[in-house]
Amino acid sequence: MLLPYATVKPHDPADCRDCTRTAPGHQVCMNPTCPGRSENDGAGRVAVFQVRRHATDDEYAALPLAHIPVDGIAHKAAFACDDCAELAEPFCEHPPPSSPPCPVCQADGEAPCLKQDRRTPRWAWHSTRQHPQLERCDHAHRPDCGIFTGCACTGDDEPPARPAHPATLINDGNGPDVSRLLFDPAYAQLLLQQQGVHWWQVRRADSRLTQDNKPCLWAEVAQVDERGHIQFDEHGHEILSEVVIVIEVPQN
Repeated sequence: MLLPYATVKPHDPADCRDCTRTAPGHQVCMNPTCPGRSENDGAGRVAVFQVRRHATDDEYAALPLAHIPVDGIAHKAAFACDDCAELAEPFCEHPPPSSPPCPVCQADGEAPCLKQDRRTPRWAWHSTRQHPQLERCDHAHRPDCGIFTGCACTGDDEPPARPAHPATLINDGNGPDVSRLLFDPAYAQLLLQQQGVHWWQVRRADSRLTQDNKPCLWAEVAQVDERGHIQFDEHGHEILSEVVIVIEVPQN
């Protein structure tokens, strides 16, 4: 069982920008037996290393709609300090990539390219020589893996089965597209209603930022006439307008 996510600010704000009043701080080690817990009033040491694990069912269910991945694969980070990183090493190994010989001078492996005399090393590789590409690693620990103790994960593990992203079911005639909304649609409905916009007028609602970086609710709304009927243009398309509602965040 891993410790919950936590941050600390152990440094002087003048020396560390992550420890200023508005900064998030440093992630701490999630190993339940981290030696730092006895040194820091129960908190682990500052994390310097991380590995990936699959999100648990509860973590996946708590994702905002806009953050639910289409393929159902959601990863979480597991943080470790220097000492505990030895216990949380990645369980998969990828051989170092190899590159073909230089097509100009035939230099191979890590050997430098040669000048035209074929004896003197060049200061840089020839432009046509291919640099080795690191293999992309998509491996992650199982959702229930302790990571620091008794890891039994393998590179052949199948990702956990997750429900499909509901965004494909949103525009089925039952409501607006809220796939990019990061909070409860009921709250968006209330905010719009306060502006005189009915939910049945809304075609799309997103969470966005204003030009001065303030969170806001953006909505695409069908215009209505004085009798409450939806207005259409000469081509039979709905006349749409944008509504932006700035969401005030309380300051501590």
